[in-house]
Order: sequence, then C-alpha cells, then structure tokens
Amino acid sequence: MPLADSKLRPIETILSGPAASIMGVQALTRRADENYVIIDLGGTTTDLAAVVGGEVLFERDGATISGFKTLVPALLTRSIGLGGDSAIAYDPQGKSFKIGPPRRAGTPPACLGGAALTPPTDAAVALELAQVGERGRAVNAWRAWGGAELGLPWEELAQKVLDAFIDRLAGAVQSLYAELENVPLYTVSEILTPPPEVRPPRAVVGLGAPAPVFIPLLAQQLKLPWEAVSFAAGANAVGGAAAARATMGGLTLHADTELGVATIPEMGFREQIKRPMFLICPGHAGWRRQRRKSLPKQRATPPSRKSISWRKKAFIWCAGFIR
Repeated sequence: MPLADSKLRPIETILSGPAASIMGVQALTRRADENYVIIDLGGTTTDLAAVVGGEVLFERDGATISGFKTLVPALLTRSIGLGGDSAIAYDPQGKSFKIGPPRRAGTPPACLGGAALTPPTDAAVALELAQVGERGRAVNAWRAWGGAELGLPWEELAQKVLDAFIDRLAGAVQSLYAELENVPLYTVSEILTPPPEVRPPRAVVGLGAPAPVFIPLLAQQLKLPWEAVSFAAGANAVGGAAAARATMGGLTLHADTELGVATIPEMGFREQIKRPMFLICPGHAGWRRQRRKSLPKQRATPPSRKSISWRKKAFIWCAGFIR
C-alpha cells in the first residue's frame, strides 16, 4: 500500500514483513512441490508460513497477534522468538539449553569482536558452518565458557547449542501443522472450492541471512528436502518489490450483507446495497417462481434438498460475481 495510505490506516500493515518474505520465496524458489513450509530466519524472530496445494494460506478471520484475531486481512503466518542473535540459558540440573525468546543485545557476536557469545551465530562460525568475522574469536569464546564454567569441550558445547536451536525450530514447524489440522484453511484464491486438505510439508524453503546455515540442519531433522532461496539475505526486499508491483492496481471491496453496505476503502466509496444479491444469480428467479407455486399452504415446511442445493449454487454464483 502507498505510504500515504499506511499513515491513514497503519493497522493494515500488520505482519506486512512476513507477507513480503512469503512473496519473496514465491518469486525466488525453484521448488515444484505443492506443499512446503516457509521459514524466514532473522536475528530476533523466525516467521513460518505454509504452502498448501501450491498456494499460501490466508487468515480468513484476520491476522492473529498473540492469539487475538484482528480482522485485518493477512496471510497465515506464525512467529517465534528465535533467531541468529537469540540469547541462551543453561539449566545445570537438566544439563540442557534454552534458546530465546530474548535477544542477546548490547554487543556484537564474539566472532565480530564482541565481549560475549551470541550463541547461534558464534556456534555456526566456530563449527565452520558460516564465514562471519573471525572464527578464532568464536572458538576462544566457546572454549572459555565450556572449559571454565561447564567443563565441556568447546566443540561439544557449541554443537549442543546448535542442536537446541534446531530442536526449537522443528517444534515450531510441528506446532504450526498441528494447529492447521484443527482449523478450516483457505488459500488466497479459494472462495468457491472447498478448503484444501492439510498435509505434512514435503520440503523446507528458507530465507534470511542465517538460512543457509540452519535450514539444511532443520531439514535433516525433519527428513525433508530443502532449499535456501537465492539472495536469501535480501529475499524479503525482493518480496516487497514483487508485492508492490503485483498489487499496484488492486482494489478491496467489502460487502456487508447484514448492514447492506458496500465499501471500497481505496476510493473512499461507501454505498447502500440496493437489492438482494441473489437476484443476480442466473436461473434463481425462475426457480423461485416455480417453487412458490409448488409450496403447500403450511409455512413451516422444512426446505427440501433441491432448495438447499439451489441456495448453495446461488451463493457460489454470487460469490463469483462479488469477487
């Protein structure tokens, strides 16, 4: 949406960042699979989205923020506090690590000269999975923490942290698809056809600067093929540009049949709906006349199967007309 419109209706920018990432993946991916999960890895958060039947899913009741429905049209995405700069907490009793949701703020990673570890990033650099800054600095930081405080070899410690990161990411993917199994799904173009069936993802597609490091590890744990899209670090910007070009001539029509009001926000248009929408449906008026002639005098007669079938067809025709 134009900047001027975003100033008037800032609420409609909710989750626009994840939406741009989805558009970026669709523009850049080489995957031919119809069902795959999109992972957008950032420094603080990771966003997830599902592609079902070749299309991204749409939030029919609006974007969900902290469990609350906003009624703002949006693609279906979920965010978790997990990223390349996530902080880490060690449980000495369970000898386990917890990654995120807080971010390791105030200092750069050890590999870039920081005074303390930024665990996911420094683990990837120390284990030679990424080339960022100086590996020696990252190794020394892991060695100081592992040997002096935990009594672990630095390689084992860095690997445990990396495993904890991937475990949490895999859990988020599983939670997303468990949620989708219990709600009706709608793709962007789905209005007339039944909602698509939820199926497990057949591939993992990632973007974001950390994607080339963490997406292969996640895919290995999920036992799925993977792809880190080209220009992964800038794929979000590619998606934003693609979305702007694709929606430059778009309009939004809201038809409230209960209030009898139609609005087009982009044009400042608001007008009463002056006639029942079913009148526009081909064949429906003639069927109504025949139906009235055949109805018995008792007004409490339940609708027949033919009546229900015609109503369904009428709704589908009207939905197509409105769209």
